Amino acid sequence: MEIIEIKDFKKEKQFLEIPFKIYKNDPNWICPPLVDMASLFDPAKNDAFKHGEARRWILSENGEPIGRIAAFYQGLETRNEAGIGFFECVNKPDAAQKLFDTALFWLKEKGFMEIEGPINFGHRDSYWGLLVEGFTAPAFQDNYHPPYYRALFENYGFVADFEQTTAMITRKDFNAERLGPIAQKVMAKPGYSFRSFQMDDPKKMAQDFCAIYNEAWKDHEHFSPVTEQEIRLMIKNMKPLVLPELITFAYVDEQPVGFYISLRDVNPMIASFRGKFGWLQKLQLFWRLKTQRPKKLRSIVFGVIPEFQNKGLETGMIWHFYQAIQRAPSIEEVELSWVGDFNPRMLKLLEGIGAKPWKKHITFKLKINDQ
Repeated sequence: MEIIEIKDFKKEKQFLEIPFKIYKNDPNWICPPLVDMASLFDPAKNDAFKHGEARRWILSENGEPIGRIAAFYQGLETRNEAGIGFFECVNKPDAAQKLFDTALFWLKEKGFMEIEGPINFGHRDSYWGLLVEGFTAPAFQDNYHPPYYRALFENYGFVADFEQTTAMITRKDFNAERLGPIAQKVMAKPGYSFRSFQMDDPKKMAQDFCAIYNEAWKDHEHFSPVTEQEIRLMIKNMKPLVLPELITFAYVDEQPVGFYISLRDVNPMIASFRGKFGWLQKLQLFWRLKTQRPKKLRSIVFGVIPEFQNKGLETGMIWHFYQAIQRAPSIEEVELSWVGDFNPRMLKLLEGIGAKPWKKHITFKLKINDQ
């Protein structure tokens, strides 16, 4: 077996196409747009490169690619935060070991003693964690893996750091009526307001998002603040997926204090593209978004700044979302993604409104010195 670092277009193409080998007989896999995958490793398009670095490798056997891995870090000041991701490999422990060894050797040379994986080179709302339960078709920007990957990670020495639950709620199971009386009291509080996303004012939406996100997540491990510029670009890129009435911002005396963000899941619309996303595919997606009513949403982030937690705002946002769902009869189901096991209150809230566990991802941790 031969390990090869990605340094030219030909090898990058092989890196991007390895999943087609891994999932060729898996009807559930949906290839993400390859241009998006490539952009994650383009310093001109991924802000993570401003304070970090990434490397990629492919593994070949008898001239045929059989695996890949990426290693990266963001910030060297503490020298204890780094990760691996975009791992794909045939079901051969020695192949996985060679990929892991290569990534860990590079990170150890950089001075890191502990890593997480599989994670994204960027923010946590996409491509994060190893799928270990719920091997159904993935939502957009959701990690999908074969069941045998878990053994490859654990046999190498990775241990679970935390679990991420994705819950599913269908229209018929959405049991938010009981929240009504509580929500009405919350909404009647002086200075409290709940508003839908304002498409005509992306600057304010970006400012409000940053104010909430950077305050609500500042004490979380590996927190990385977002900038208004980043969020305005994200809003621009995600505009076709945005249903403004299904995104809720909460305010207290006009101060942004919480949000609940759901987007259209376009994976069913792009599955036939098989990773291609040129002008023809963009036109097809544009047409489908225009002519097909949304059937499924993916809730990607839900947060309240610490000062205003446990004051009913969570209930108010859920109720605002529930009312919007009632006005959108085509929506059949909502995936509520990325709820960590370190957030039992949110897990209990989702259970209370009828959401059921759907998928589970694990973020693993490994001390490099143990290898």
